[in-house]
Amino acid sequence: MEQDLDLEHRQQGDGCLFEANDQLQAYCRRVASAVGLASIHIWGFTGPEALPAADACGLAFQMTNILRDVTEDLARGRVYLPREDLQTCGVSVADLQAAAASTLKMTPGLEQLLAVQRARTRELYAQASVLDHFLSRDGQRIFRAMFGVYRSLFRAVCLAGNGILQGRPKPSRLQLAASVVSTAVCGPRPPQAIASAPPLAVSPKQGADGEPLPIVIVGGGLAGLAAAASLVEAGVVARGTPVRVLESRRHVGGRAASFADREAGGLVDACQHLAMGCCTNFLDLCRRVGIDSQLQHHRRLWFVTPDGRRAGCTPSRWLPAPLHLTPLLLRLPQFSLWEKTTLAWGMIQLIRWKPGGDEPAEALAWLQQRGQPQRVIDLFWAPVLESALGDSVQRVSVEASRKVMLDGFLSHRRAADLHLPQRPLGELFGDGLAGWLRSKGVQLDTGTVVSSLEYAADGRVRAVEIGRRRREEPAELPSLTTADGARIACRACIVAVPWRAAEKLVPAAMPEGSDQLTGSPITAVHLWFDRPVIDLPHAVLLGTLSQWVFRAGDDTGSEGRGYCQVVISGSHSLLGTDRRQLRNRVVEELRALFPAARVATLLDSRIVTDPLAVISVRPGVDAVRPASATDVPNLFLAGDWTATGWPSTMEGSVRSGRLAAAACLSACGAPQPTLTPDLPRGLLVRLLTGRA
Repeated sequence: MEQDLDLEHRQQGDGCLFEANDQLQAYCRRVASAVGLASIHIWGFTGPEALPAADACGLAFQMTNILRDVTEDLARGRVYLPREDLQTCGVSVADLQAAAASTLKMTPGLEQLLAVQRARTRELYAQASVLDHFLSRDGQRIFRAMFGVYRSLFRAVCLAGNGILQGRPKPSRLQLAASVVSTAVCGPRPPQAIASAPPLAVSPKQGADGEPLPIVIVGGGLAGLAAAASLVEAGVVARGTPVRVLESRRHVGGRAASFADREAGGLVDACQHLAMGCCTNFLDLCRRVGIDSQLQHHRRLWFVTPDGRRAGCTPSRWLPAPLHLTPLLLRLPQFSLWEKTTLAWGMIQLIRWKPGGDEPAEALAWLQQRGQPQRVIDLFWAPVLESALGDSVQRVSVEASRKVMLDGFLSHRRAADLHLPQRPLGELFGDGLAGWLRSKGVQLDTGTVVSSLEYAADGRVRAVEIGRRRREEPAELPSLTTADGARIACRACIVAVPWRAAEKLVPAAMPEGSDQLTGSPITAVHLWFDRPVIDLPHAVLLGTLSQWVFRAGDDTGSEGRGYCQVVISGSHSLLGTDRRQLRNRVVEELRALFPAARVATLLDSRIVTDPLAVISVRPGVDAVRPASATDVPNLFLAGDWTATGWPSTMEGSVRSGRLAAAACLSACGAPQPTLTPDLPRGLLVRLLTGRA
């Protein structure tokens, strides 16, 4: 099969098989990564994060083979290194052949070419090393053995340096054995930097009109904006490659949107969004673009019981994780000491859970099987999991519930901290984030509906077709002659739209079984009273239809007003419900729990329900969430519905955009890490989860 692919990719008579790095990666995926992806399904794994790691592992191993076999391939008339890399470094195939025959001394261009290939491969090893965390025990043993072997081979390549053009490097048997044993005991570690060089920057490519081809991002939601920000920080725009974001709505931000406040003017968020301390990528993005000051930090989480009792639960600042939650558990007024002990044991059981066996796959059935009392389920597990995952506890998977409890509460002392936007999301993202992108040279085209993608003969995306532009939007497409039926030639395309739209726009890029993706509704009830009625910044409401209540932010100019918002996640039963009855029920619940609401007059209300607000993280859904890279070398996917390892949250959206940008940079020959690491797990947490 490899020989057939080699013949298929032969481009010119000089033996150079690939024009660009993305073509080389597509080849490596077909001959190596596909085997790795199939293997982890046989071994067993948890979490969709395993998929991109397995893909990177196949790429790293195959690139190691290519670098070891440079001289042998040259003798056969084959060059696997991309032609654009050779041209960037000022090297020809004849130079490679002369260096291999020792008739040409090493030049700076040759040295740079080989250093770039080593740097790229080393980054792939770093991405692949995390696969160990998601494999079954048996899978870990096999993976560690393979990683140890190839890590030793790649180290020999690095130690050989420019010598790979004079012969095939190989480690000694002792070095090979030492690497295998070390990896088996300590786990996979990325190879150390040896004679390294930074990756090549993304060099501009010219279109037919002589202008540089842009990277086009379809969709201006948080995922698309995060992808654009990552490309900016990688220096893509500064080095001459334009980045354009095409959004069909009048404003960017996607579902993180706002509407006009009919009572006092200004903007009100359609649905309250919040971030937790574990949302490292969202918080990092806000910091980098300068909007983090608009997030108010809360360490105290408020619970209100059905009889109106309140508990302000604050994790400890000095106890190690997961013991830092002890004060929170002890202060829950709705539970007896026995129920609190049972709850704590349930948390430990959940974070120690591993897939397999005959256990229920749904969270509710699993909790019941593990002996969690119904009161504990109703007054803790259900409201916490449903608000975090956006669907009912009867539907969400045990795996997704474990992630919430482990990463959102137990892993780190700051994991459960709340970060609430103090400005409307329409301003936070539509002005703050979008303004930062514009200041960095990114072009944002709103009111621009993408109808289709145009593909070249080699299967790559060649252009984006604009079906129409909303008439109220100013034209921002100077290179186009008409507002409708326009065409934007592109170098690469990131599709960052909801999954239903992606199925229509790029059906061939969607994985098999993606029709199993289903949405879960979230309902927001907006209420305006004649006076303030909520005396807490936020509260989890237990044992009621209402799940969360938020009062107006301190900086929204709402002093003296009684605006608040109630959020109900997984609101399947409310679809089609009479809105007046729903409003009355929510108001009655607030008046029963907050004394000030009993004497307040309701002035106005608005109910906003998004029936497809989030991906329903039901059992098995992670297996059909697609990775960022597709079979099309220059087409990438982003969105909180892709394989991010997170539920549909702002963190999931930002991660998806950053992963898509990373895949795009890698395909353009300049791989760079774009994800911010998770909060480090404490030693006790690692011992409890078996990941010490």
